[in-house]
Amino acid sequence: MLSDADKGKVYDDFFKLAIKRGYNTQEALEKVIQDHFKSKKKSDSPSMVGPGVTIFLTREEVTESAPGQVYKSEKTYILDQEKESEVFKPNKTGVNGEEDFLAGSFKQMVDNLGSIFQRYVAGEIDSIKKINIYTSADRYRNTGDAESLSWGQLAYARAISMSKVIEAMAIKAGVDDDLVVQLPKLTSIYSKGSNGDGTSGPNAPDPIKFGYYVKGGNNVKWVDGTKRDEVMIVPIDEQGTPTKDSAEGIKPKIEATLSDVKQYNQFRFNNE
Repeated sequence: MLSDADKGKVYDDFFKLAIKRGYNTQEALEKVIQDHFKSKKKSDSPSMVGPGVTIFLTREEVTESAPGQVYKSEKTYILDQEKESEVFKPNKTGVNGEEDFLAGSFKQMVDNLGSIFQRYVAGEIDSIKKINIYTSADRYRNTGDAESLSWGQLAYARAISMSKVIEAMAIKAGVDDDLVVQLPKLTSIYSKGSNGDGTSGPNAPDPIKFGYYVKGGNNVKWVDGTKRDEVMIVPIDEQGTPTKDSAEGIKPKIEATLSDVKQYNQFRFNNE
């Protein structure tokens, strides 16, 4: 009975409520409702209350005459997980397009994205509900194109670059304009890494220089570390920039360094 616009608003409101309550996928939300329904039915309770839903049961047996169509959620990684640390060239943000990416990973990324959007255009995929982009950096000091950036800013810039690649591939595949303009709303970016400051993993191994970034005037500045096994976690904003009080908000975390430099590649993850 609702118009398409009203249906969209109802869905968005319900989705926001579900996210607020900690349910971040349709599949997980359905499972919560179903499990709660079963527990209430088993206890012979006359009602079941779920997230935003109330269902009243009768004592009579209800026979479903026409089961509804079941939609299966499909989660797809754009890159093989063993390649997720091999996306960008060292100290590149992606602002220069394809030349900032490693060739093999870039091809796999655009091929997989193209395939997904082509399946959507062909009707093989019913809808695209959400796109998650996760980026991180190791704790090596930034140089080259990223020399003026903090780790958080580098990770955020890379996430934005990946979102632009996604949009470009959607347009190339012939996705309708209505979905293309919705892509920013469907895209969720997390670029703070497991440490929360744009990085993942420990400080660089001996004898490589180690430290951290803080706010410095209108820019960021590097501060040399004193204890190699002490990872200094600096608070950052949503764009990865250290906050103005970042120097006062630093929280140390003890984490042993790794001896093999190649082991640090795993902390430069990028995926969606």
